Amino acid sequence: MRRFVPALLAVLSGLLLAIPFLWPQDSPAGSSLLAFVWLVPLLAALQQGPRSAWTGFRRGWLAGAAFFGATLWWICHVTTPGMLALVAYLALYPAIWAAAAATHTQPAPWPRRLASACALGGFWCGLEWLRGTLLSGFPWNGAAVPLATLPGLRDWAPCLGVTGTAFFPITLQCLAFPRPHHPALWAALAATATLAFAPLAFPFQPAEPSPPLKVAIVQPNVSMQDKMFGDDSVQQRRYDELIAASLATLTSQPDLIVWPESALPGWFHDAAGSGAFDALLSSHTHLLTGCDTETIDGAAPDDWNPRNCIALVSGQSDNFQLHAKVRLVPFGEFIPFRRQFPFLESMLGHLIPRDFARGTSLSPLTLPGPAQQTEIIPLVCFEDTIGSHARQFVRASPQIIVNATNDNWFHDSPAATIHALNARWRCLELRRPMIRCANTGFSCTIDPTGTITTSLPPFTHGSILTQISPSASPPTFFARHGNAFSATAATAALAALFLLRPRHPSP
Repeated sequence: MRRFVPALLAVLSGLLLAIPFLWPQDSPAGSSLLAFVWLVPLLAALQQGPRSAWTGFRRGWLAGAAFFGATLWWICHVTTPGMLALVAYLALYPAIWAAAAATHTQPAPWPRRLASACALGGFWCGLEWLRGTLLSGFPWNGAAVPLATLPGLRDWAPCLGVTGTAFFPITLQCLAFPRPHHPALWAALAATATLAFAPLAFPFQPAEPSPPLKVAIVQPNVSMQDKMFGDDSVQQRRYDELIAASLATLTSQPDLIVWPESALPGWFHDAAGSGAFDALLSSHTHLLTGCDTETIDGAAPDDWNPRNCIALVSGQSDNFQLHAKVRLVPFGEFIPFRRQFPFLESMLGHLIPRDFARGTSLSPLTLPGPAQQTEIIPLVCFEDTIGSHARQFVRASPQIIVNATNDNWFHDSPAATIHALNARWRCLELRRPMIRCANTGFSCTIDPTGTITTSLPPFTHGSILTQISPSASPPTFFARHGNAFSATAATAALAALFLLRPRHPSP
C-alpha cells in the first residue's frame, strides 16, 4: 500500500487545485487560499522514493490529469475521446515541471534551495505561457485564476498576466516545503510574501471616468437541441422570443443591447438586408450581436467559407460593423487535417460541415455616442480566455470589452462558470471593463479590478439592465508587452535549473 502513497498525494494536489474552479466563491478564504497549499502534496510525493526526473514526471502527470480531468470533463458532452486526449496532453506541462522539481527540491545549502525555488516558480510561469501558445494554445485554468478575488496579488496582472502571477504561490510553496531550516530561507519566504502583496500599497487609480453607457444584456437560454437540431419553426420561435425580450428593455432606453454568439437563426446579411433590427434601433439604441456570415468585406470573391462574427448595428439594419473571430477552436469551428484523416470527418463532419474561416482584423469596433465614441474590444466565444489575443485591441481611448459566447454545447455543467472565471483576468490584465453575453450563461459585467458587478445565473432566460463606464486608462505593461515576464522567467529558469542540477542524483 505504501508504494501507492506518492501517486495518491499527486492526485490530491490536482484535486485541491480544482476545487476553486468547481465550487467558486467570491471570498479569498473560499477560493484563493487553496492556491497556496495545493502544491504541497505533490512536493511531498516528490520527496518519496527515487528522486529522478522520470519519477517526478510520472507523479506530475498524475497531478495534472487529476486537475484537468476534474475541470474539463464537460468537454465529453461534445467528444469523450477528444476530452481524454486533451487532458492527457495538458497534463504533460505539470509533468515536465515536476520532473525538474524532483531533482531540485532535495536537501541543499540555503542559497541553492532559494535559487531552486525561484527557478521553479519561473519555470511554472513559462510552461503555462507555452501551454497557451503551442498548437493554437489552450490557456484555460492557470494556477493563478482563483486569485482574482485576492486584492494585492491579483493586481500584478497588469504587469505579469495570469501566467506570471502564478510565480508567487508556486515559489512560496517551494520555499515552505519542506520546512525551512535556515534563517535566510525564512527571510526569503517573508520577503516573497511581502512582494506578492506589495500592490496593496499602490492601489489601482482608474482614469477619469467616462460617461456611463446604459446596457441591456439579453440571455436567451436556447438549448443545444433547439439551436443545432431544431427545425425552422423552433429556430424562428426562439428568435422571436429574443426580439420580444429585447424590445421589453427599450423602456429603460439602453444605449446598447447585447446578444450572445450565433444569436440569429440564419445568416447575418439576410437579416440585415430584410430590416430585421429596425424596431430595436428606432429608439437610438445600438445592437451588438454574435452572428454567422458567409462572406465579409475584404474576402476573396470566391471565399464563401462561414465566419463566426460579432456585428455592431447602428441606426438601421444595413448600417453595421463586422468583426470575424480570429482564434478558432479546433474541433469546434474547424476540423484539423479533415482531408488527411477521413475518420475525423466521419466523427465530426455532421457537426462541422464546413470549416469556419479565420478573421484577420485586430481593430476595435466603434460605438457612436452623443458625447464621445467608445471603442469595443470584440471577443467571440473562448477568445476572452486568451490574454495574448485580447491585448492586441487595446488603444489609449475609452474602451470596453464585449464577449459574445455560446456555452450550451456543454449542457448543465460547470463550463459556463469556469469560462467566466478565466475571462475576468482580461479585465485585470488590461484594466478594461467587460460585458459578457452568453446564450445559456454566465452573462455578467466585470469591472477593471476583475470584480463581477452584475450577473445572471446560468441556464436562465432573462436580461440585465445596467450601466458600465468605458475605461481610458493608458495601456498596461501586459497590453504592450504580453507575457514578456513569463517568457523571460522561463528562459532564466531553464538556465538556473541547468546550473543547479545535482551532480550526483539522490538514491
